[in-house]
Amino acid sequence: MGLGILRRAVGGLVEKPKPKQPVPDKDGANQVTPVEVQPLVPHRKPGCIGMLFGLACWVVALVGWAFALVAILHFPDFAEFQKIILGSAFGLATFAAFLAGRGKPILLMIIVAAVAAAFYTSPASPSRTWAGEHEYQGALVTTNDTVVIEGFRNFKHDPDDQKEGWTERTIDPAEITGVDFFVQPFMQWNARPEILISFTLSNGPPVSVSIEARREEGEEFNPLNAVFRQLELIYVIGHEKDFLGALSYQLETPVYLLRSKLTAEQARALFDALTAEAKGLIESAKYFNPIWRNSTAILARHLHELGLAELKPDWRMGIPGHADEWLLSLGLVDFEGDIAAAREKLKIQEVGIWELDHGAWSEMIRGQVE
Repeated sequence: MGLGILRRAVGGLVEKPKPKQPVPDKDGANQVTPVEVQPLVPHRKPGCIGMLFGLACWVVALVGWAFALVAILHFPDFAEFQKIILGSAFGLATFAAFLAGRGKPILLMIIVAAVAAAFYTSPASPSRTWAGEHEYQGALVTTNDTVVIEGFRNFKHDPDDQKEGWTERTIDPAEITGVDFFVQPFMQWNARPEILISFTLSNGPPVSVSIEARREEGEEFNPLNAVFRQLELIYVIGHEKDFLGALSYQLETPVYLLRSKLTAEQARALFDALTAEAKGLIESAKYFNPIWRNSTAILARHLHELGLAELKPDWRMGIPGHADEWLLSLGLVDFEGDIAAAREKLKIQEVGIWELDHGAWSEMIRGQVE
């Protein structure tokens, strides 16, 4: 197809033979020279490269068209009837572009690119009616020495005393002694993080950071919605007992405790990076993505920026069920052995001992893998 166009263009530059002049007869009159009939030249079909190029253009255009249509139907802050109207208008516009282009995909690709640009430049919104567990994006007030977390999550998961609760907690980063990673390797994409980042303190119970998809009230997590920018990103900061206690209802998926080798200074740097980004989300919301903006991928980026790990493409950061294996491969976990041995040794057996206070509860958890 592409080569055929080139041939026709080049063919137009070749000088055509001039028609023969009429020859006069004996009486001086002009004789009409018979028209020479040229033999028919069969039309040359496009070569293999041209056909493949044309096919590739159409595949790109059609995949982009389907993606753009689904994107329109997932536009944030649009009512359902508005999405239907926009989707119908998009379908008519692309059909008209197909007719106008006489079967060529270029106009269709231009319209698809315009829709994709509009979709991916739409800003995330921090103002919605959020689910109870995501009601607060913890506000952080930093001073020279401390971080005050307004909206520190402190839910109770005791079956006899379940209660949502938010409080305020002041953290002195100088008291951070290390960081541990709790991993629940889901076998499918989930709103909850695969990795819970928990900082141990010399004076007080650990403080945990959970990087999640922020859901609205009554909204169920759907990975397709997450891909099409329906879920915002949230850093929830709270008690370790709260986050791990919630997992007591989901222990069909094991939870593992991976103690890190990071020094106190490195742990503090990671805490500062996470809290700074959490504070930034209050001022400028971002979308969650289950593949490249999830808890694992975000942790990888922070570790790389701090010079603690090399950031390189790894499918385990985007595919659920392998976060513990990925962490182990970085060499930052205080464990010698393969992933099978780690999962056998570092599995948490019990979390539902509710009568313990936060500090004693965290010590009980760590005692199970030491």
